[in-house]
Amino acid sequence: MHCFQENLRCDSKLANIGNLPTYNANAYAITTTNLKPLVKEALNGPDQIHWHKAIRVEMNGLESMNIWETVDRPEGVNLVDFKLVLQVKMDANNIPYKFKSRFCACGFSQREGIDYNEIFTPVIPRDAIRTLLVIATRFDWELDLINVMQAYLNTELHHHIYLKLPEDQVDLVKGEIICKWKITDNRPVMEFLKIKIMQDWIKQMIDLDQWVYIQNIIREWNQLHEKTWIPMTRTLLKAPPDSTIDKRLRTKYPTLIGKLLWIANMVRPDTSFAVNALVCHMSRPTEEAMQAALWVIMYLNQMQDEVLRLGGRDGTKPAITTYTDSNWASDLNAD
Repeated sequence: MHCFQENLRCDSKLANIGNLPTYNANAYAITTTNLKPLVKEALNGPDQIHWHKAIRVEMNGLESMNIWETVDRPEGVNLVDFKLVLQVKMDANNIPYKFKSRFCACGFSQREGIDYNEIFTPVIPRDAIRTLLVIATRFDWELDLINVMQAYLNTELHHHIYLKLPEDQVDLVKGEIICKWKITDNRPVMEFLKIKIMQDWIKQMIDLDQWVYIQNIIREWNQLHEKTWIPMTRTLLKAPPDSTIDKRLRTKYPTLIGKLLWIANMVRPDTSFAVNALVCHMSRPTEEAMQAALWVIMYLNQMQDEVLRLGGRDGTKPAITTYTDSNWASDLNAD
């Protein structure tokens, strides 16, 4: 295809999978009857080792010729999808001789006049083949055949093409990881570290929910199931160095704050200010601080349906907003 050139760019995470020697399919027993299998079918079939090698040879060639570079997606650019096309090559006698993988851009995902202005495929004309054979016969030339590996990569392009990562390539990357570490493939992520992960591909959003974990904390610490807001005031002071600390709080308070800190840092930033204030009392907890921590539990009980939403397809670029408060003098707990 003409869709590859050194100026080609794509948003990819393809791994460098090393060089492999050339091979011939005659050296193996071809067990499949499907000469053009789908990638997932081939990589899970009886000839999977040969298909893996064919894919690696193809990808190594692309990497060695610096076909692409990873760039940020330009605004308003239509990403072109691509895929791996597999085929068992047959000779003129219908004898298989090679497992072939071809990396192809899906031109049908482009829009005429926007992503391209002309279409062409550089294939040698039939007349040229016959003409060469006639000339060779006329002058008694010796006919030898050579194969330029991945010849289509030498086609000249006069514009950039922006590609996105295909689903099939994800499995290839996983395969390279398996070669180095023992892993279990859990497929699309739905839970991680007791955090429920819900993806909306259309709206480009991810919701993080830790409600089951929060419910367990509520049942353990909020026996009355009360609800309230978080009343963090300046009267919540550290215990004086010479004060007597309840031994029960030395264990209970850090345990509770540790759990609240995990929730605040992962899925509930609305509790971050209160929890960070309570962290200041970890070394010398007071009964007042313990009650304030329980208020946070009651607040979580009240806000049961809240989740942390990431992303969103609103047409705007993500912004980073920073808040700071340098008024340390008013914080009597600050060192």
